[in-house]
Amino acid sequence: MNWTETSELKDFAEKVQKAIYMTSIVALKLQGEDRDDMLAIRKMMRELRSKLGKIRNFKDEMEVTEIFGAILLGLGILYSQIPDESARNEILKIQEFLGE
Repeated sequence: MNWTETSELKDFAEKVQKAIYMTSIVALKLQGEDRDDMLAIRKMMRELRSKLGKIRNFKDEMEVTEIFGAILLGLGILYSQIPDESARNEILKIQEFLGE
């Protein structure tokens, strides 16, 4: 990897870390299965963060892409299921933050 790619990965890893914090705060507002789902998404984010520093080849890149896609999909599904408008807005902020 060249310097630019390494720098971009570092920036993305920092974004993922911030998203983990944001996810934790939203999880505190939720209850029951919704909370469990949000905590599962946070776990996937932690896995993504740990894999970002270990990318060595195309297979690793694909694994990271799959995890990232699963996180965004999970956030989208959770957004559509939660009745609380405040929590939905927070989930939307996380999605937008990760998509920047």
